[in-house]
Amino acid sequence: MDGVFENITLQELALVQDLARQSSLRSLGRTRKLQASYLSKALRRIERKLGTSLVLRSSKGIVFTPEGMRIARVADEILRSARGLSSKTVDVKAAPQTLLSLAAPRFICTEIIAPLAESLRQSYPHFRFRILDMAPDQIAAAAMASACEIVVTVGSPALSAAWDIRRCGKLEWGLFASSRHPLSGTVTEAQITEYPFVVPNYWTGESFERGSDHCPLPWEARIAGDETSAISSAVEVVRRSGMQLVFAPRVVCRTWVEKAELKELRVPHWPPVSKNIYVGVRADRVKKVFQKELISRVKESVEFPVR
Repeated sequence: MDGVFENITLQELALVQDLARQSSLRSLGRTRKLQASYLSKALRRIERKLGTSLVLRSSKGIVFTPEGMRIARVADEILRSARGLSSKTVDVKAAPQTLLSLAAPRFICTEIIAPLAESLRQSYPHFRFRILDMAPDQIAAAAMASACEIVVTVGSPALSAAWDIRRCGKLEWGLFASSRHPLSGTVTEAQITEYPFVVPNYWTGESFERGSDHCPLPWEARIAGDETSAISSAVEVVRRSGMQLVFAPRVVCRTWVEKAELKELRVPHWPPVSKNIYVGVRADRVKKVFQKELISRVKESVEFPVR
């Protein structure tokens, strides 16, 4: 076997094999129920590991290079051998499984963790995932109570020395509207103040309190629209309303932008708004090889730009 394949997983070889058969990231994305943008990132990661370009990219799609075709043939041979070996020696259903509990804010669970769970399971078939949708204070409490092995947070979590916490990228915010909204492209503050913004609002147990959406324009200068405690719900309200606006993480809006159901509005003088995202693991419960792959996958997910 070529030495260059030592750091390549079977899942990555399967991606190369499938792409060689379909010759289209969009077609493969539909088959695997994954975004073409995620597959493009995964392909670039494989190329970096192999130290060579597998495909030529153009506006018309992709074409495999001669070296890419050779690697696809080798991948096919390796996968056939692996399937033959596993059918003889491994009973995945009978193998003991490890349950990993992962706590994160709702939009991170929905937009980042849930889409990654299946691809991670293909690399680690003995893992099951318990995805815990929690508010930031609940995440810290769950971690302190040893109710989870992994946390993903916006901002560095204050946890004990038993936790290995690593920055894995940043979330970027933007201003979004429905594709049917009258405004488009580059806009002024005067224009956007004519339309309502979805308001983040939370129940404290005693009263409702307005949250921060990190928008550079203060609430005093904006019209308040519908209210919600979940950013995913706010985006859905905007997508369906046609008139309301939302200042939200781009990763939450990415799918709807790609489907042309949302559009991003640009206000020229606004400063970029971003927040660091962190992955924390219980070092005594989670192996570093899994931690490293999880961080890599999360970073790819949050840093892919909206176009």
